[in-house]
Amino acid sequence: MGKVKNMAWDSASKFLSQIENDLISLKITKSEALGKMQNSNEMLSLEGINSKSDAEEWLDSIHINNTLVETANV
Repeated sequence: MGKVKNMAWDSASKFLSQIENDLISLKITKSEALGKMQNSNEMLSLEGINSKSDAEEWLDSIHINNTLVETANV
């Protein structure tokens, strides 16, 4: 059971790292990132993300820590 949990944890970590990189490089918006997280089969709870509000808080922290500003697509 430990191996499976570690594999799931690694996969969730990689998934979140990719989301973070995509946000920082402005490839995706915060709402797109939230959608990806909500539709993911990753065990995000292993990273402390147990709800939509946890996901929003995590995304907000990335925006704050990297001084990101999203602009509306016109």
